[in-house]
Amino acid sequence: MPTPTYNALQHLIIAERVCDYVGQKMTKGAPNKPIDLAHSWMRYQSQKRDFKVYYDNLPFYWKPMAWLWSPKPDLSLSLLLKQRIKDKHWSSNLFNWVIAQAFFAEQSGIGNCTEQACVGFRYLCNCTQCKVFTLASVGLDHVFLVLGAGKDEVEGYYRLIQAPDWPENAVICDPWYNEWFIVKKDWSLKMRLILETTERRQQAHLRSLTRGVISLRNAVQGPGPV
Repeated sequence: MPTPTYNALQHLIIAERVCDYVGQKMTKGAPNKPIDLAHSWMRYQSQKRDFKVYYDNLPFYWKPMAWLWSPKPDLSLSLLLKQRIKDKHWSSNLFNWVIAQAFFAEQSGIGNCTEQACVGFRYLCNCTQCKVFTLASVGLDHVFLVLGAGKDEVEGYYRLIQAPDWPENAVICDPWYNEWFIVKKDWSLKMRLILETTERRQQAHLRSLTRGVISLRNAVQGPGPV
């Protein structure tokens, strides 16, 4: 049975499903999001209080080993970086790296934009009939998904004031930002909002962003179930 080709509205529905799926898997959130860090700290303080009650009721001979079960901050950036697959550099074997990142992020519940986009990429491979989709790096350090456009179409330099010349059904899906939109309709406004958030601490890059040209690179196109 041939794989169907979806229109822009159908791609929007799939993109929403992707973002919902990633949100369910990211149980601990993103280390570079202040709200997730705040929730993590609140969980940690609550666990510490519960652990004190547990510790006080332990037999004396178990107390020296109690540190093994003591709560630890679950959104430590150092934890993410230590456990993250070391081959972070984009390479010819990027597809396998993307899938490995997705496995790690789903198991840990922790991930920034790269890990969350990888989880969404794997979901598209396995759980949808989306025919063409691509993971790509944009700006200085952000990663999202494009539905309806392939690797060769996505990579390149683009003006923020003008939507790229991609297929009419192309849709941006950004699990980290929790946004999805039709490229031909909302590119200028929503892409700028995304980049103003993701590049906030990179003032030099923001100055270049104001000139209105961005690059999409390191694209990986989905091949099917993995």
